[in-house]
Amino acid sequence: MVVAVCALVAAATPGRRVGLTATGCPDGFVAEVRSVLGIELKATVGPLLDAAPERVELSCGAGSVAVTVSGAAAVTPLSVDVSAVEEPLRARTVALVVADAMAQAPPPAVPSPSPAPTPVVPVEPRVEAQPFRGAVSALGLVRSGAAVHGGAALVVEWAWLQWLGGHADVCFATATVSRAGGAVVSTMVDGAVGLDVRWAAGPVQLRAGPGFRVGGAALEGRPGPERVGGLVTGVMWGPQVSVGASLVPVARLVVSAFVDGGLWAPRLRGEVFGDAPVETAGPVVTAGLGVGWRW
Repeated sequence: MVVAVCALVAAATPGRRVGLTATGCPDGFVAEVRSVLGIELKATVGPLLDAAPERVELSCGAGSVAVTVSGAAAVTPLSVDVSAVEEPLRARTVALVVADAMAQAPPPAVPSPSPAPTPVVPVEPRVEAQPFRGAVSALGLVRSGAAVHGGAALVVEWAWLQWLGGHADVCFATATVSRAGGAVVSTMVDGAVGLDVRWAAGPVQLRAGPGFRVGGAALEGRPGPERVGGLVTGVMWGPQVSVGASLVPVARLVVSAFVDGGLWAPRLRGEVFGDAPVETAGPVVTAGLGVGWRW
């Protein structure tokens, strides 16, 4: 029962609070103004309230009452002429005028603290590295032999697994070997295939592994006018080890390089009358550099 009564009293207590003070006014006059103003505003009106967001100050004169209404954002001065109002009705008149002035705008709201905004940390988009599937490149090459050969190569490489792949190439290389009685032109057309172990480091792809090279070679003698030249051809083949690197500077463009070290098993020998013979045999090193396209 006590709890219910307390709840009813709390529910009936106005939530609006107004502090009212007076200077030069009779106590009965001030008490009646507070009572009528509380009824009109549905508020608690009392002496100077520390927590009241609104305040009313009265200053009584001979035939008028000066009123100052102070809110959270404005101060409204009023002057109520009560010289023609009967004495018993003056307090009520002043209260009604003040209530009307304070009813023009809603009471100031007490700002509630808002939670601080959560800082938004920009997240950089994650760029996934495009997996290497394969590439085809056209390269210029140099090759060792009886003389330094120059030529071109077409290389195709591919990946089976993240660390395992293969490569194949077709090479053309030629050189001219000078002798006292003329020259010998050495020409090689060959191809290779190999198995690679692969490493990836950002835009750089590295590979290394064994392979096998096979092709044809020709030694053509081009002597002076007083001599007769000939042509010697043969099939060349042998094992090799290949090392390669690929750099992807932009989306699909690839810069490729390779070095192959191998061994020609057969011996191709061209006799030169009166001079040392020209041979294509034994160790051979091929290096290439070029550009291509990856997928």
